[in-house]
Amino acid sequence: MTTTTTSFVSSTLLFDPNPTYTSLNKTRNAFNHCNHQETVYHATDALTKLQNQQLIYLLDMSAHAYGMQSKFNKATECAKEIITYEPSWSMGYIRYGSLLEMQGFYVEAIKIYGEALEKVSQDNPYYPELEQRKKVAAEKNELCVDYIAILPLEVVGYIFEQVPEIDKSICFNVSSIWRQRMIANGATVWKTIENDNSKYSSMLWPTIATTLPYIAQDVQNLTINGRQTNVWLRYLEYMENGRFKKIKYLKITGTTSYSNIDKANTLMSLISAIWNLRNTLTTLDIKIPEAYNEDQLLLSDLLFYCPKLKKLVVDADYVIENFIGDMDVIGEQRYALVDLDFRCGFTSGSTLVKFLKFYPNIQRLAIDHSGTRADILTAINEHCHHLKLFGHVSKHISTLEELLIKEKYDYDGPSSGVREIITRSNCAGVPAEPFLRILRNNAKSLQRLNANMSMTYEQMDGEDDVTHYFVRPLYPSWKFERLEYISYHPDIYNSTELPFLQSIEFCTTLKHFAVENSSNVQAVVDTLVKMPLLETFTMSNTTNAHNGEVALEQLFKTYAQRLSTSSSSNRKLHTISFRYCNFITKRVLDAIVGLDSISVIKFSGTCSFQSQEDLKVFLQKMSPRLVEVSFFDITLVDDTVVAGAIEDAFYLPLR
Repeated sequence: MTTTTTSFVSSTLLFDPNPTYTSLNKTRNAFNHCNHQETVYHATDALTKLQNQQLIYLLDMSAHAYGMQSKFNKATECAKEIITYEPSWSMGYIRYGSLLEMQGFYVEAIKIYGEALEKVSQDNPYYPELEQRKKVAAEKNELCVDYIAILPLEVVGYIFEQVPEIDKSICFNVSSIWRQRMIANGATVWKTIENDNSKYSSMLWPTIATTLPYIAQDVQNLTINGRQTNVWLRYLEYMENGRFKKIKYLKITGTTSYSNIDKANTLMSLISAIWNLRNTLTTLDIKIPEAYNEDQLLLSDLLFYCPKLKKLVVDADYVIENFIGDMDVIGEQRYALVDLDFRCGFTSGSTLVKFLKFYPNIQRLAIDHSGTRADILTAINEHCHHLKLFGHVSKHISTLEELLIKEKYDYDGPSSGVREIITRSNCAGVPAEPFLRILRNNAKSLQRLNANMSMTYEQMDGEDDVTHYFVRPLYPSWKFERLEYISYHPDIYNSTELPFLQSIEFCTTLKHFAVENSSNVQAVVDTLVKMPLLETFTMSNTTNAHNGEVALEQLFKTYAQRLSTSSSSNRKLHTISFRYCNFITKRVLDAIVGLDSISVIKFSGTCSFQSQEDLKVFLQKMSPRLVEVSFFDITLVDDTVVAGAIEDAFYLPLR
């Protein structure tokens, strides 16, 4: 006999062999007495009971497995089926009661155990187990407090707001009281539905979808993952029928398959769904698959039904010309759209112009690497008159909300003009002429700039580039006034580095400076020593620099001298980073040691450390002031260097 009170019950413990043994004994007895009629009868009865035992055993295992997944409806069905097959066995009742206890339904569990005590023979070996379970359930019921039922409604809403999405759906089915209180807090509890397959097994997506009849009217932010067709179609049906009444943000993720979204009937359903969201939808983030027939989802059709759209994210694995459609169907200019993120290619600037014709108020624009094309940049310069944030990788660009906060507390420039331009690193550079024209036109407002002007796509294709002819005449009157951060990679002719340096020479706001592949380290230093102190300095991929060692020594010694004579300065150089620069010698390290303000140092790749001992001595001297030190891809650095520095300098804080 087992007296466990846990919700976990092993099927083997619940197995009740007595009925089968009784039939087998009767069959054997009749056979020994040559009573053939009785033998056949009891043998048939034993076979039936044996088959039922196997079936019940499987049902019980299924009930347990469903219960462990919190799929209590399925688990309960299996338990009830056991009772139907063998109402005199203990197995079904114990399993059913156990499931009810798992959900906190102690009153219902007491009733089930009571019913079992009436129908199960007292000779059953598990009869005492039923009595014990009924007693324990009664004791738990006396102590049970359903806080969800008694806490203030707003507190319940806050609790469920913190619960993961899939768990909310499970809690929704715990009891009618929980369901009612979650529905009453719908605007808080069900504000966002993500259907994120990276967090949940695909087997659990339908669990979330089953709550839609009760919560659809409260959802404001909805992400639909099209990996499971049934789930995708369920959400589409509810959108098409107008059940989602408050959707502001809609995202259809990249896993949506060709078969789910580009069939003619599904296309019509999607368009109809968007139409029903037209009065509330302000953000649309959609992955558009490529169709291989006439049933292609067109961007223009979607936008026609989104008059209040403020943000649009378009993702595709092919160029926009294939699915932009006829933008003239929009009819009139729409000024609500201010945030535009194209994660797809463009083949020409004329396509972008067609879009901007109807959406002239774009303030934040992200275009993938095709945005480095000259005609794309020309279109932006000529048609984006309200642009404030521009770049090629959306996650590297500030949001409009972040910009609004910054402007409120830390911006005294003109209300118009671009604040950030972030080109993509480690890929083709931007053509100089149209890009520099954008910089010149926004010199008074620009605060953050990442300018990758390495080899362009046109130069890769062998087209003639005339950068070196027009750069110098373009810049004499151009000076940045509010720039705080600059990172640049000069063009292949090395004709843009000096104009960049000249543009920041009198900029008193610059705090962060980074350069890659510099052709004139001395010119960099000559510019920086005349400016207010920087806070961070980064140099990357600069090798064989003429007088690079001497120039950097001059920079850091000048900074050290200025800091020693002006201790009240609000700005101090605290971070130095070198990536793949082969002139970081002992002289440079000694100059860095003289800077008391340094707290972060980073070295990557080839550096001209002459010996491990030199590096160890450097770390020993620097360690009292460092909060972060990083060495990457440097063969000279091993555990002995760091360990030696820690041992000799007592500590070396690493992060």
